[in-house]
Amino acid sequence: MTEKKYSKAEIASILKKVKLSPINEVDIRFERLENALNVAFSAITQLRGEIDSLHAQINRIEAVSAPKDIRAEKFEVVPKKKATSMIMEYISKHPGSRTSEVISDLHLDPDLVLEILRKLKKDKKVRSEEIV
Repeated sequence: MTEKKYSKAEIASILKKVKLSPINEVDIRFERLENALNVAFSAITQLRGEIDSLHAQINRIEAVSAPKDIRAEKFEVVPKKKATSMIMEYISKHPGSRTSEVISDLHLDPDLVLEILRKLKKDKKVRSEEIV
């Protein structure tokens, strides 16, 4: 069996006569959608990489700019009740203090300080403001 060779003109003429069926049109639209999704996922992957890079930069900056005592993690171990009274006394003497100042000046564990400050805020004994 021999293969018939078609010229470009014959191929063009045949293609003009062929009309896409609805199934073929759906397939084509599906393929275009799939291509668009691939482009979108590629963009998302690239953005995720950029976000991860920015997080790494922020972490490096925070590590350098954090008070020395916080980086060294030399914290005083005290009961929660005593830590609460220490924090309340500190805040009364230093209104407008930042959480990092409370932690570094009192040499208290940051997790403990944050837990106590959240409770004090909930009990409306202290207030907090976003720093802009």
